[in-house]
Amino acid sequence: MEQQRLQLQKYNQRRLEYNDMLARDQPVMAALGKAVDAGDRDAAMHLYGQLSEGNPLRLMANDGYAAKAGQAVNNLQKIFDDKPDRAIASLNTPESLDALSGVFAPELQQRIGMPDSTGKKTIKEARIGSIVPAQQEGYVLIGLDLTYSDGSTAHKPVTEYGSAHPDDQTVLAVPVDKAVALVRDRSKFAEISKNYGYFKPKQQGLSAEQLQKGASQVAIKVAQDGGDAQGAVTQYYASMGLPQYQQKIQQQKIQQVITSWAGDDPDKQAFAREVASRQPEMLEPQNQKLLENGYANFLRIQKAKSEQARDDSAASASEFIRGLKQNYAQ
Repeated sequence: MEQQRLQLQKYNQRRLEYNDMLARDQPVMAALGKAVDAGDRDAAMHLYGQLSEGNPLRLMANDGYAAKAGQAVNNLQKIFDDKPDRAIASLNTPESLDALSGVFAPELQQRIGMPDSTGKKTIKEARIGSIVPAQQEGYVLIGLDLTYSDGSTAHKPVTEYGSAHPDDQTVLAVPVDKAVALVRDRSKFAEISKNYGYFKPKQQGLSAEQLQKGASQVAIKVAQDGGDAQGAVTQYYASMGLPQYQQKIQQQKIQQVITSWAGDDPDKQAFAREVASRQPEMLEPQNQKLLENGYANFLRIQKAKSEQARDDSAASASEFIRGLKQNYAQ
């Protein structure tokens, strides 16, 4: 029971941190949307670089997301075009559920690592497995197909607080219009990213003079807004495909992750730096559980080494004292 409580506490803390991150990023996301609508690519690139590593918009800029989002929009449109029973049937095809799982991947990823009601296993994968009408008109209930750390599977409804706590039994009724609006917004963002090359390095080559001119324009604009001009220039050059600046951005992101995860703990900092040099992918948000497990193993190994060194030291001291006693007796 205590293990379950600690696991749930840790999971809830991670969800709170995710929600806090979204709240912090909200002004940036709003400004980013305006920049995209206005066609201001330089401003959009700068704002995109300010988003936190785990922000859903970063996932939406990935290849393949636009196709998933567009397909989901078309599927959800059936709710308005078809009869309700036919619409629900259409949404519950494997293709539609797969598309919706892709669109809501940021939310589904938040369930990874959540303990089940027994506290003996955690969620390894979560996908949307069903959509059924709620008793209240205009609302639906969502069921998740869950895969656990021990390989077992289950189909469970999304509850009010999204946890497996015994007291969290109220099934969440989702407003259809709100879900459709969210999917449309994400589809629009992803489609712009795909079609117009937002948030991706430009393919065309530019002269050094053109690059410098563009960097100067970015620096002036950001400085006028009271932002970090140097950081914006670095982000600009990275977006133009210059490897040294892309590497610098990557190093900055890694350091941010290390600082966020390790805090002031020197042991965690040392471990995270070692991970960054050997397996940087472990620092990605979706690999948080692997990172925690790796650190736990690291601590066990360090403890074993320390205990062995202490035993060896004690044995050496004992041998030294025996030698002194023998010499004194002589």
